[in-house]
Amino acid sequence: MIYGCPDDTNFSKMIRFIKRKGFFITFGSGNNLIQPIYIEDVADSIVNVLDNKKTYQKIYNIAGKDPLKYNEMLDIVRNKLKKKFKVIKIPIKLSILLISIYSKIFKNPSLTPDQIERMAINKSYPYDKAREDFNFSPVSFEDGIEKLIKELEA
Repeated sequence: MIYGCPDDTNFSKMIRFIKRKGFFITFGSGNNLIQPIYIEDVADSIVNVLDNKKTYQKIYNIAGKDPLKYNEMLDIVRNKLKKKFKVIKIPIKLSILLISIYSKIFKNPSLTPDQIERMAINKSYPYDKAREDFNFSPVSFEDGIEKLIKELEA
């Protein structure tokens, strides 16, 4: 999950929603791991592999600095926003049922049952090879989300 642009559909959208509504809905327990990567880290990685003989014809994982539980990520967002907001947790099975009904009623639903199922999967990726071959060193989520929030407030 890439974040860091004011128009991204991940964290920018989440932050705007939280600021407007004062709550956020999650699907599942929030104990699944995510490892969001700041957009500047993606851009730096692209630049660092170009014309680098060590990286020729290799495949790399790049990810955020540390895996976080979804709940931890929400706590960081809450802290950086300096705004209290309610987190409404809907169990996965109930979420899938509700979204299945929703997707049958509306054309082009914004969420599908498959997306809900994927939200519960751990997404944690080692990036040791990238660190070794082109000095990949991503920013922490705390630092990246703080930059994004400042940009959204500007």
